[in-house]
Amino acid sequence: MDADRGASESHGSDHDAEEDARVAIAQVHRVTVGNNAWYPDIQTADNRVFFKIDKHDRELTKITLGKGVNRHKNKGEIRTLSKLQWWADMHALRKQACDSAIHDVLRAAMTENGDEVPANFRFRDARDDDKWLVRKEVVELHCPALEDYPATVIMALWQIRGPLFLELTEECVKYCVAAIRQSPDAVPCSPKRKRKKKLRRSASTPRKAEHGPARPMESEPAAPWQKLLGEVQGLHDFVEAQKTIMDKPNLEKLMQAHVDQISARSSVSCSAEDAKLFTSLVSKGPWTEAQKQRLAEWCSKMLLESSPTARKGNSRRPGQVATSFAQYFSGKDVDILGSDATLALKVDCITTRMKRVGLHLPTEQSWRPIMQAAQVAGMDVGNEKNQVDLIKDLKAALHKKKDLVETHLVEFPSRPQELAWFAAAYDEAEQLLPIGNIASQLHS
Repeated sequence: MDADRGASESHGSDHDAEEDARVAIAQVHRVTVGNNAWYPDIQTADNRVFFKIDKHDRELTKITLGKGVNRHKNKGEIRTLSKLQWWADMHALRKQACDSAIHDVLRAAMTENGDEVPANFRFRDARDDDKWLVRKEVVELHCPALEDYPATVIMALWQIRGPLFLELTEECVKYCVAAIRQSPDAVPCSPKRKRKKKLRRSASTPRKAEHGPARPMESEPAAPWQKLLGEVQGLHDFVEAQKTIMDKPNLEKLMQAHVDQISARSSVSCSAEDAKLFTSLVSKGPWTEAQKQRLAEWCSKMLLESSPTARKGNSRRPGQVATSFAQYFSGKDVDILGSDATLALKVDCITTRMKRVGLHLPTEQSWRPIMQAAQVAGMDVGNEKNQVDLIKDLKAALHKKKDLVETHLVEFPSRPQELAWFAAAYDEAEQLLPIGNIASQLHS
């Protein structure tokens, strides 16, 4: 008994030591309203602190409405912040501020060259991705006056839907508490109107498949184009910074490489409004006239491919045409293909080179030059039946290596040095053989 008691006391002391060794550091914000304390969720942006107001916040509901959220009641009897007119008004003010900010940017882009905005022109609504285009994450909400509180301006985070994130200041908290307490209940929709809204939502939202994930919405925002605009703006800042440390010839090569990288992209969906923003952004950049012309031509091409008439046909990307491929093999590739290595290693060598140079979707006619190039490099491709099986193995291996490729080149040049991504396609230690001396060096 004494031994068991001693072991138990020893185990308890070890457990207490572990508890004492635990250290936790937490920084919280405590908001006091009268005798009540509230610990809201915090988010920082633009050197400001914002607190979160959720429609199901129990503590804030109890402080402002005098009664907490009782989830044991029926759904229609639960009293939350979302059932107040103040909640709808604050969301409307936030959306209005976001719309006004993006409309100013679009209007400035349209009137930059002296053009006028048509009187009946309707700007699109703001999206969450537009904060990168507007280049600010905070908007101003001009809130109306209350009975015992003047009108005020509250800073809020850029967001189209969801909870409110307002700046954590004493004036803002006082205004929100007073507004919630004075707010009447929101006017509910009539059953007929509610039914119509539900039908509209169900008609615009695609139904989930019986098995597998849901299909993406056809009207979802074109995030790649918004990302491209942010990249171009970042390139402008980068080139301006490089002017102070780089000489002119190297700076021109750097700018041309970025232009080649942008113009080599394909299947980037855009609207006329997006194209207008892109050309306006490029015209302000440090590019030369020839580079601006090339970027403008690429933008026009993307706009034509994005039109509804262009999408009526086959939406698949066209196959890539390669009339010859021997010049794309490096000296290391030739050594592997001409050696006694296994067939799997040679197949991996060919498909790896195809992927690195961007030939990921060759046409059926392009496989013959690839097979001829492998045969010239010293690989035994066998008879016609063996060649068919070898092409099947190459297709399967290429399909496994294929991932999301932004650049889709339809016609490949005769020289790999003409590729915009030539530096990324070959390692520094790899050397290309002269085209005229390939066969002679292979069989020497």
